[in-house]
Amino acid sequence: MAGSISSFVAESQRWKSGDHQSLIDYQKLGKAAKLSIPTPDHYHPLLYALGLQRPQDKVSFPIEGISYGSISMRSVLIEAA
Repeated sequence: MAGSISSFVAESQRWKSGDHQSLIDYQKLGKAAKLSIPTPDHYHPLLYALGLQRPQDKVSFPIEGISYGSISMRSVLIEAA
């Protein structure tokens, strides 16, 4: 499950197009979101990063992967253009 949510977050078009609302409303993804994000304390920092992004910034994910079968290690790098 963590992999599917992690992939959803990483879809670059969401970041490039400024489609932040779908990332904010992750609960609407249903059971997968609830299982992957049982408490939002580790997801909220991603939302802070969204607030820092400017339209011209480059977004990448330098660290990816799933540890222990359920913990996403995805990191977000926002670089000024």
